[in-house]
Amino acid sequence: QPKKFPDRFHTILYEDLILNPGIEIGKICGFLSIDFHPEMLNYEQNIGKYFRDDRFHDLHSSLAKPFDTSKIGRWREELPLNAIKNIEILLTGFTRQYNYQPEYHTGIFRKVWVKLLLYPVLFIGQLRFRMKLFFYRFPLLMRVFYHLLLKFR
Repeated sequence: QPKKFPDRFHTILYEDLILNPGIEIGKICGFLSIDFHPEMLNYEQNIGKYFRDDRFHDLHSSLAKPFDTSKIGRWREELPLNAIKNIEILLTGFTRQYNYQPEYHTGIFRKVWVKLLLYPVLFIGQLRFRMKLFFYRFPLLMRVFYHLLLKFR
């Protein structure tokens, strides 16, 4: 939706945020029309003031650490080669839009095969998501639909 409503979206690339946090956080502040404060760059020192819940710290322990440039590109070592190739095929438009270069050259057969195999799954997921949005707008219709669905199971 950024193309339809450019004033409502601000895109941040992870690599830019990690390599130039002051610049990127300044851009975010400008987008949100709030003042930039240098303390924002030392978030790891202040995180405990805002989140005292132990479960938060267990789930998000990396927020208590400063920006770590070693995490950039870590997916290259952690993801299997086949997964990287499939992701690159499925996200071609996205990667081009944000100037990411593909890691691997994949043949046309693999591209067609992956798209034939995975696009129906993605389509069904999108359809399911859109149906949920529709039904959330009309709760009575949702109840009727689920009642009928359960009745015929």
